[in-house]
Amino acid sequence: MRQSMIFMVPKFTGAAYFAATEKGAKEAVAELKGKGVAIDFLYTGPSVANTDEQIRIIDDLVAQKPKRPRPPGSRSSPMTRTWPIPLRVSGS
Repeated sequence: MRQSMIFMVPKFTGAAYFAATEKGAKEAVAELKGKGVAIDFLYTGPSVANTDEQIRIIDDLVAQKPKRPRPPGSRSSPMTRTWPIPLRVSGS
């Protein structure tokens, strides 16, 4: 089974709010791993609020062509299509 990957790219990494979201995501990933789900997590972002840097990081991650698992009930083979990623980048 191929491992899925979750990327979290906050506006900047130094805020308590984003640290809390990272912690929650890591806990959720650990719970899924405990249930046998092949999944990993990467938290990365600019150290200060910088929309251009955030976009560059997202572009770099998208360029890696992450795969998505097939939706439940789908007949297509799993992990064969790249996912269209709807992105919302908040302004500075």
